[in-house]
Amino acid sequence: STQEYMGDKGVLKDIADWPDSQYFKCCLRLVFPPLDVYELLQDDAVSFSYLFDQSCNDVLSDFYKDELKVDIAVKLSALHIIQLCHKELRANGSVSLRYIEHEYGLESFLPQSVVLATPYKQ
Repeated sequence: STQEYMGDKGVLKDIADWPDSQYFKCCLRLVFPPLDVYELLQDDAVSFSYLFDQSCNDVLSDFYKDELKVDIAVKLSALHIIQLCHKELRANGSVSLRYIEHEYGLESFLPQSVVLATPYKQ
């Protein structure tokens, strides 16, 4: 498999017109995040949301496995759980951590390396 990078002036529609493009997998990735993410949130909430999701997925996929300390991973997962709780509260009016754990599992919030290395207590 080969990788090609779209230039800064590239348009996804042009790539979709290439032969056999139905077999392509496009990966949009923010490579150079802004220095001030709060400013990004104010200027472009959609891009901020994408950057946040990308960062969460990077942590969950152990992208930073060698650099990420367990306590930081746990704090990031707590923030992710809080974000999900806010969504659940808006949608259902109530939420519990037992529900979040049952519905999503810890693996949805913690990197696999942390889940495997940490003993689970009820």
